[in-house]
Amino acid sequence: MNHGKGDAAKTRYWQKTIQEAVRSGMSIGEFCRQRGLKESQFYGWQRKLKAGREGRGVRRLGKCCSGLLSGPRKEWPRRR
Repeated sequence: MNHGKGDAAKTRYWQKTIQEAVRSGMSIGEFCRQRGLKESQFYGWQRKLKAGREGRGVRRLGKCCSGLLSGPRKEWPRRR
């Protein structure tokens, strides 16, 4: 498999798009409709990016980003 510049560009695009969705205050469904995105792609990338963060040992985000991947007002699961 070729994991090159295209994958990095997609990752940056979806990170930015997810941030914009959170900041927009709209529902994800409405945000995706306005942008011509598939909700399934949005949620798939949201899961993928969250899994990538957890895989790297990033457990907490700052207050400014707390809702970025898991939605507003949800906390990251605590590891025991």
